[in-house]
Amino acid sequence: MKNSIIKIYAPVNGEIGLIKDLNDGVFSEKMLGDGFYITSNQSENATFYSPIEKGSLSLVTETKHAYFFEVSDGISILMHIGLDTVALGGKPFKQIINVNDVVTNKTEVVNVDIKSIINANLNVACPVTINSEKGDYKFNLLNESKNVKQGDLIGEFILLSEKEVIKDVVPKSPTAFFLRKNKYETAAEEINKFVGGSSNYDEVYNCMTRLRFKIKNKKKVNIDAITSLSLSKGAIWNGDELQVIIGQDVYNVKNAVDLDNKQKSQSEIEFNLEAKQKLPPFKAFLAMFGGIMTIVIPAMVGAGIIQAIIGILTLTEVMPSFAINSGTIGQILALKGADVWWFLLFSIGKTAGMFIGITIAYSASKYFKLRGAIAVPLGVILCSPLLFAGGGALGLGGEWVILSLGNVDNVADPQLKLILNRLLNISITPGNIKIFVIIAAIFVAKKLDDWIITWVHPMLELMTRPFLVILLSSFFALGLFTPVWNFFEGILSVIMFYIGKAPLGIGLGVYTALWQVCVVLGMHLALGIVGMVQSMASAQSGLGGYGTFGLGGSISVYAQIGALVAIIIMTKNAQLKRQAISYVPVGLLGITEPIIYGINLPRRRPLIAGVIGAFIAGCFAGAFGVTQRIGTGIGLFEIIGYFQNTILDPTGSIAASTGQLSNVANGLLYILSCIVALGAGIGFGILLHEERKSEKKSMNALSKSIYKLIITANKASGVALSKNEMKNLKNELIEVSKVFTKEELIELKSVEDTIIKELKLKTKLDSLNDSEAKAKEKLMKNGKKAVNKGKMVKAEKLMCKYNAINNAQLRLNIENEIEKASQEINWKYISEFNNKLTKEIYKLLQKIQSKYEKNMKNTLNIDQLKPNIENVVNLLSISYNIEKPKPEFNISKEILKNQNLLKQVKI
Repeated sequence: MKNSIIKIYAPVNGEIGLIKDLNDGVFSEKMLGDGFYITSNQSENATFYSPIEKGSLSLVTETKHAYFFEVSDGISILMHIGLDTVALGGKPFKQIINVNDVVTNKTEVVNVDIKSIINANLNVACPVTINSEKGDYKFNLLNESKNVKQGDLIGEFILLSEKEVIKDVVPKSPTAFFLRKNKYETAAEEINKFVGGSSNYDEVYNCMTRLRFKIKNKKKVNIDAITSLSLSKGAIWNGDELQVIIGQDVYNVKNAVDLDNKQKSQSEIEFNLEAKQKLPPFKAFLAMFGGIMTIVIPAMVGAGIIQAIIGILTLTEVMPSFAINSGTIGQILALKGADVWWFLLFSIGKTAGMFIGITIAYSASKYFKLRGAIAVPLGVILCSPLLFAGGGALGLGGEWVILSLGNVDNVADPQLKLILNRLLNISITPGNIKIFVIIAAIFVAKKLDDWIITWVHPMLELMTRPFLVILLSSFFALGLFTPVWNFFEGILSVIMFYIGKAPLGIGLGVYTALWQVCVVLGMHLALGIVGMVQSMASAQSGLGGYGTFGLGGSISVYAQIGALVAIIIMTKNAQLKRQAISYVPVGLLGITEPIIYGINLPRRRPLIAGVIGAFIAGCFAGAFGVTQRIGTGIGLFEIIGYFQNTILDPTGSIAASTGQLSNVANGLLYILSCIVALGAGIGFGILLHEERKSEKKSMNALSKSIYKLIITANKASGVALSKNEMKNLKNELIEVSKVFTKEELIELKSVEDTIIKELKLKTKLDSLNDSEAKAKEKLMKNGKKAVNKGKMVKAEKLMCKYNAINNAQLRLNIENEIEKASQEINWKYISEFNNKLTKEIYKLLQKIQSKYEKNMKNTLNIDQLKPNIENVVNLLSISYNIEKPKPEFNISKEILKNQNLLKQVKI
C-alpha cells in the first residue's frame, strides 16, 4: 500500500518525547493517534514548519493553534501547538500559509508567541499525531537525540494493518435513500442522547478536534456510551465542560448536533432565571421586557394581520364596518344573515387585540415564575369585559376619574387640548393595552405569593393564598398602577406632541436615524418602548392610537439595505458582494442585524450612510404626517397595516377629526418614505464608499491620535509643550506617514488585484456548491414527502435526479483555477512589506518617544502601540479577511483619561 511509511520532521527547534509521556489524558492516551511531542526551546517567539515531507495544509482551527496536513486521501498529520491553547483565542498565532497550500518540511506554517503561552500558564508542548481512515499506524522514533533542530528527521509512521474502508453505501431503494441518516447525523443524535439531551447543556461548540459541551448536570451524562461511539475517540471532563474527542470530523458532527437540536427545539421559550447574569437596573429592565414580549409577538402579529384583512374588506366595502359602544349594542344584537358572520370576524380581530393583556400576563408569569393559575385570572380581571363598559368614550373601555386638577379651555389645537385635559383628570381604566401595568401586577402577585406561603397555615393555603394574591394584586393594579401610568402617559403625550410638531419632520427624522445606532448598542428596545408608549398615550387620550414615531424603526431598515446595495454596486471583492447579496432578502423581512454586524458596522462608512439615509427618510415621513396604524408583521409585511385605520378607530372618525392622512395616502407615503430611505442609503453609500482603508491614510489617522496623546499626556504631567515643540512634533509624525513610498503602494495594489482574482474564483466555487446543495436539499425534501405518501414512482424519479447532479468536473476545474490564482499572489512581498514597514515605523516612533518621554514621565509607551502599527501595515490582509486585526491599544481612552486629569487639576 502507498504511504505505508510516512516520514516526520521536526517542525521547530526543541526537545522531543513520545506521545505516551505527555500525561495530558488525551494525546497521551493516543485518542488522536500515535505520535510524539516537541517542546520549543525558544522563550519569546518561534516559527513552526510543516512536519511532513510533502502534502498540503487541509484544515486550520479558527484559533490557529492546530493544523492538519494531508499526506494522501484519508491520511493526515495533526500538529497541535500547546495544550489547551484554544482558550487564547488565536492571539499567540500568526498563520503564514493558507488551507490547500502545498507544503514540504521546509514550509513555514505559523509564527508563535511562545512567551504569551507561558504567561498564560499553559503547556507549550506540541503533539504531532496521525489521523488515518486507511489503517492503524505506529510511530517509530528514529532520532535518539533529545534535542533536535527544525528539519531534522524525527521518526516515521509505519502502517501496521489496513482498515476495510466503509463508505456510505447509496441505497437503491427510494425509501432507504430518502429516509437515511448519514454517519454524522447518527452520531449527533446518539451524542445528544448520551449527554442528557440539549436541555442538559448551555452551549455546544468545537475546537479543532473536540466537541465541547457546557454541562448542567454531570449525572445525566453517559460518558462510557459516548466513548463507545464509532466517531468518538474518547471523552474527558474539564470542570463542567465535557470534551468529546472526534478528530478532523468534529466540524461535521457539530453541524449535525445543531441540526438535531433545531429539529427537536421546543415550541416556546423557557426562562431560566437562575442562569441570568446580574445586569445594571436599566439593562435588566430591558432584558425583562424583551423576554416577556418575545412570547407575545406572534399573538400581536396574528391579531394585526386579522385587523389588516378586516381593514381591506371594509375599505373595499365588501364587509360592513362595526363600532361597539352603548349606542350600538341594540343594532349589533339585531344583526341577521351574512352580517352575523362579518361581525364574528370583526369580534375575532377586536378581541384578539383588545384582550392581548391576558397573553402578556401569562408570559410575565413565566418570566417571574408565578403560577399560571394565578396569572391568567389576573390578566382576565385587568382586561375584564365588565370594565369595558360598552366601549366607553374612547372605545377602550370604561373610565372613572378619581382626581381632577381642572380643565384647559384656552388651547387652540384640539389635539393638544384633548391631551392636556386627559393629563389633568387622573382616572382608573381597564389595563387591557397597558403592558407595564400588567407586568407590574404580575410582579407584585409573585412577591405576594412568595410572602404569603411563608406564614399561612398549610390547611388554609389552598383557599387563602390565591384569594389574597388575586384580590390584593388586582386592587394594586387597578387602583394604583393604572392611575399612575395614565398620568405618566399624559406627560409623555405632551412631550411627544411637541417633538412631533418639530418643523420639517425633524423629530421623526432624529428618531429614525437613532434606531439603527441603537440596534448596534443593543438599545433599540428602549427606543421602541418610547414609540409604543406614544401610541398607547394617543389611544388613552382619545386620539385613536396613531403612532407618530413607531414607523421610524421600519423606515430605517431600508436605509441600511440601501447602504448594503451601494456595496454590491461598488465593491470589487467578489466574496463581499456575494455576502451582501445574501443579506438583502433578510433585510426586506425587517431584520438588519446580519447586515449591520456582518458588513455595515465593521466597514463603518455604510452604517453612517444608512443613518444619514434614515434621517432624511424620517424627516420626509414626519413632514407629511405618516403614522403607524396596525402592526402586521415586520419588513414588507408591515406595508398592509399602513393602509388601515387603527384598531381603536375602525371607522376613521377620529382620524378625520384630528387631521390624520387618509388610509390610501398614509400607505402610499409610507412606501414612498421607504423608497426615499433606500435611495438615500444607496446614494450616500456610493459617495462614502471606500473599497478598503488606505495604509497611508490610516497611518495619518494613527499619527494624529499619537499627537493628541502626547500633547494631553504632557499637559496632564504638568509640563506642556511649547508651540515650537508642538510644531516639530507634528512634522515628525507627518514624516512617519511618508514611510509608505509610491512604488511600494503600487506594487501592493498589484498584489491586491491578484487577491481579488482568487476571491472571485472562490466565490464562483461557493456559488456552485451552494446551488448544488440547495438543489439536492429540495429533491431530498420532496423525496421524503413522496415516500411518506407512498408515491414510490415519483420518489424513484427524484432519486435519479438527485444522483444525476454531478458537478465534480466543473468543481475540479474551478479548484485548479483557484490554485493557479493563489500561486500568482506574491505572499512573499506582503510578508516583506509588513516586516519592513513595521520596523521602520516602530523605529521612528521610538525616536519620538525618547525625545519627549522626559517631559511626559514615561506616559507614552511605543510597545503598547505595536498592535496598532501592525494593523495599519497589514491592512491588505485584514481587509480581505486573510488575517484578523490584532486587539489595539485604546489611544482615545488614554487621551480621555489625560483630559479628565487636567479637569481635576483645574478644579
